[in-house]
Amino acid sequence: MRLVIPFLFRLAWGVALCVQAGAWAADITVSPATDSVPINGSRTFTATVSGLASTAVIWSVSGAPGSTDSPGTIDSSTGAYTAPAAIPAVNTVVVTATAQADPAVSGSALVTVRLPRPLISSVAPNPVPLGNYSLTVKATRLYTPLQALVNNKPAAAVINPNGTVTVTGTAGSADQGTASLVLVNPGNLTSAAYKFCFGVCSTVSNPSCPSAPYVAGAAADALDVRAARFLEQASFGPTPATLTEVKQSGIDAWLDKQFDPAQTPESLIPNGLNTSQVAALWFGNMAAAPDQLRQRVAFALSQIFVVSSNKNTNGDDLIPWVNLLVHNAFGNYESLMRQVTVSPTMGKFLDLANSVKPSPGNPSGANENYARELLQLFSVGLVQLNQDGSAKTDAYGKPLSSYDQTTIQQLALALTGWTYPTQPGATPRTKNPEYFVGGMETRDGSHATGAKTLFANTPGAFSLPAGQSTAAELDLAIDGIFHHPNVAPFVAIRLIRSLVTSNPSPAYVQRVADVFATTDGDLKAVVRGILTDAEARHDVPSANQGHLKDPVLHMLGFTRAVGANLLDPALFQWELRLAGEAVLAPPSVFSYYSPLGRLPDGSGLYGPEYQIYSPSQAILRADLFWELISGSAKTAYAFDLTPYVTAASDPNKLADLINTTLFHGRMSPELRQTLYDTALPYCDMTQRARTLLYLAALSSEYAVHR
Repeated sequence: MRLVIPFLFRLAWGVALCVQAGAWAADITVSPATDSVPINGSRTFTATVSGLASTAVIWSVSGAPGSTDSPGTIDSSTGAYTAPAAIPAVNTVVVTATAQADPAVSGSALVTVRLPRPLISSVAPNPVPLGNYSLTVKATRLYTPLQALVNNKPAAAVINPNGTVTVTGTAGSADQGTASLVLVNPGNLTSAAYKFCFGVCSTVSNPSCPSAPYVAGAAADALDVRAARFLEQASFGPTPATLTEVKQSGIDAWLDKQFDPAQTPESLIPNGLNTSQVAALWFGNMAAAPDQLRQRVAFALSQIFVVSSNKNTNGDDLIPWVNLLVHNAFGNYESLMRQVTVSPTMGKFLDLANSVKPSPGNPSGANENYARELLQLFSVGLVQLNQDGSAKTDAYGKPLSSYDQTTIQQLALALTGWTYPTQPGATPRTKNPEYFVGGMETRDGSHATGAKTLFANTPGAFSLPAGQSTAAELDLAIDGIFHHPNVAPFVAIRLIRSLVTSNPSPAYVQRVADVFATTDGDLKAVVRGILTDAEARHDVPSANQGHLKDPVLHMLGFTRAVGANLLDPALFQWELRLAGEAVLAPPSVFSYYSPLGRLPDGSGLYGPEYQIYSPSQAILRADLFWELISGSAKTAYAFDLTPYVTAASDPNKLADLINTTLFHGRMSPELRQTLYDTALPYCDMTQRARTLLYLAALSSEYAVHR
């Protein structure tokens, strides 16, 4: 094959004469003037015509004078050139544009027809052991004699009958680390460099080697597992310090300290913040405040008694609300129900504020929004419950309703006559404007005073006598609802699902409901009962136990485990919104997901959090974790990857560190093997550490609380 141009001088001379002859009248410039096109490749040329009224040209292509080899083809009207399937004996051809208006006016470009560059798709094995090696390379566009360069040094290359290439050579200690492979076709047509790794070897024979043979992990320490499982349920995740504390003092002592405000003060939200600042500060408290149990329970309560910044858009709306939940996390449930009812924040969200009795000017009567949700979502639920949380049914197995529309209407009337607090210095009105400091105020003139009956013909029925004041009737209504037989199992199920497991056994529910009933709704006793119950404290949970971590628990659990600092919690609210759980911004009164959501596999098991773990949301959550681990969150998230990079030279040590940090010894052999296999191709220890930590954090074993 000749890669020379014997006729170039004659061609250039002819082109020069042609241009000189017509320069004063007309000219055609072809772009690009020179190019290199692989066989069967294509390129489109353009022509610029000057000195002629018409700019239309006719395209043609020609080879060397007298050559019978195909020079390729060109579309005569568009200039789209296609190189021939084989390189001509003289591998430079001429693309010409000729003016339609004057065939004597033309311009040309020179095209070198060449072989294509090789394309490498994979190299195996990868990583490659030091010493003598043999690589099997999958590649296309290969021509003999093929050459190979490994780290810019020649290596033997043979094209096999199956189309692969075998590259052999010897790698010394100086080659350890990232290596590059380049394949070269005749004519110095090189592939892009393909990166692989030298250096998988034994630490026995080479202590500096970056990898080691796979070693099974050590058995988990039982005390670590117990403490970690407890803290995953009672906080936003274990830290080394809280693990040590629980192991040394025991679960009951840790609970006593968390329940005691003198030892663990409440972390509250100060006044004067806007909405995003309130959400960010509460998220920051979840991440790092000492009163972890209080914050965890308050977050669970916020998903029962729902308020959203989608409607309550001001910081002044939300600050009292968060503090109400935090302050009452260990209080009495009936008291909490009453405080929620007269909260101006809730009054705005569910329209109880300024709800008034029916009148000629307001024939539709009282607003039913709050009454409906107080029954359905905050206390009783839709169907009658046994103490173990199972539904009571009729003779046909159909669940029995716990109330009807009449009860909602009657309760809405009982709750009329409340308005926003009077602002300092303002004159009280029948309907005050929005103001969120303190509880709502009564307006007896707006209250419906007739007799009312709730839950008629069902368990828990009670009546409200006529002539009650606004405040007195609210107290009677809340007390009657609180003592409905559904409330104890209803609250027990909701809190167990938030803290421990989506599928508690009926016996577990009944034990917690009994605590609720015997303590008259003491949340401190209920929370202790949930967290210390035998079903929560099983060292080896059953297959159906646990729950998927929602985005907040997932992110904060990881943050606490690796000792990261959440320096700018506000930055992550957008990512949490995309993942389905921006703090204080649930999309509906049902919170971020329905507590009655079941797994989509037809098993009948509950899995509420999966409603915000669709394929797209799973990808968004993965993006969030890569942001945390890769350092792209920058000054918003301080995470020291150094210990993981240091351990990464031995994949076994890195897997051990991740197992200790995230799983507390519970990593399965299957996940450990996956992490080890994933580590081997990485010669960059930082990338190795990031990748394994990332995969572990997103694994099903870490994403599910067990």
